[in-house]
Amino acid sequence: MAPSRSSSRFDPLEEICRDVNLQIFELSGWLAGDGSYFCECGDATCGATVVTLSPLEFTDVITVPGQFVVARGHERPGMEIVRELRGYFVVRHGPMSDNRR
Repeated sequence: MAPSRSSSRFDPLEEICRDVNLQIFELSGWLAGDGSYFCECGDATCGATVVTLSPLEFTDVITVPGQFVVARGHERPGMEIVRELRGYFVVRHGPMSDNRR
């Protein structure tokens, strides 16, 4: 299930990480349990993987356009923290996205 997104609004590295995470999700979809996904912060030096997400948690992120999963401490200006879960944040880009909690 691919999210709808406009390439002009997001960092290209976020897009690449999202594409890799979608492949991980699709390939591991038949496995039961949680999976590990890459941080979608868009930082070229980041190699962090996000702590485990359940299939439902990842689906909740990708079904909302503009939402990304980032490791704790990888949030940056221009990202609004939507929620904090098991060692990672769900963030989004938007007009009010300079807020940090």
